[in-house]
Amino acid sequence: MLAAFDPGKGGGVAYYDGTEVFLYPFKTESTYLEIMEGFDRNTKALVEDVPSYVSSATSNSSSFKLGYNMGFIMGALRAYAFSVDLIGPKVWQKGQTGLKPKQGYTERKRLLKDNAIRLYPRLKGITNATADALLILHYGLKRHNIDASTDGALHQRHGLPPVKSWGPIFREDAPGNAGD
Repeated sequence: MLAAFDPGKGGGVAYYDGTEVFLYPFKTESTYLEIMEGFDRNTKALVEDVPSYVSSATSNSSSFKLGYNMGFIMGALRAYAFSVDLIGPKVWQKGQTGLKPKQGYTERKRLLKDNAIRLYPRLKGITNATADALLILHYGLKRHNIDASTDGALHQRHGLPPVKSWGPIFREDAPGNAGD
């Protein structure tokens, strides 16, 4: 079981239970808690590791909301004793079609949603609120050698390196781990 969280202002959760992928937009804190309560106790969580500075185009209030949401999600996951990996945006977005540096927010969100739909064409409910979480989940499934195919069948993937963990929280893009 794997859950991926996009802590953005209009973010969401993507959860893979071993047979199906479920998408949930971030509505309220109590909704997130209800979703987490339904997770299998062996669920591994992936949370986008948001930078302290996004860009000059991002308002202070948006940056605060991003940090607030990340803190809430991390606190709840830790309180429920889920294992958490922090994944930087550059890491999970690597290889996504059409993304370019210094791309506008709206265009980037449109392309990320398009990539999510391309990868999971039969999955209903992919929106701007859930696309990033689904792509983080997709990244995590690949890293953990799991293929959540869209026809419901499961296949183990081979040839990808296992995830290295160095404690209860693993930062994918921490020094010494990038590209390992």
